[in-house]
Amino acid sequence: MEKLDTDTTSEKKDRIWLRIWQTSSVPLAAVLLAALIGAIILIVSGANPITAYAALLQGAFGSVSTFGRTLEKATPLIFSGLAVYSTGVVWGWLGWRFIWCYSRRIKNLYGSP
Repeated sequence: MEKLDTDTTSEKKDRIWLRIWQTSSVPLAAVLLAALIGAIILIVSGANPITAYAALLQGAFGSVSTFGRTLEKATPLIFSGLAVYSTGVVWGWLGWRFIWCYSRRIKNLYGSP
């Protein structure tokens, strides 16, 4: 027996928006909570959080040149995170063990910061 699609376009749109909200609400809440905690720390230290965040955004995204520098500095961090994640996903437990052993080896060679 074939299932009939009885959903209206309004119900489909509602489901799409619900799915978007479900997938983006936790990261959005994390960013907002981090900004709130940062603002509290700035207030306690005597700085104006609005001025500080405006300077942060201006320095990172204020012009094409500064945005390019932001991407230049962020790219190695992004690729390092992807490398560690993909090693653990592809190799499973063995990959995570390799990462742990390698990081211990680096720490023993160069010492902890």
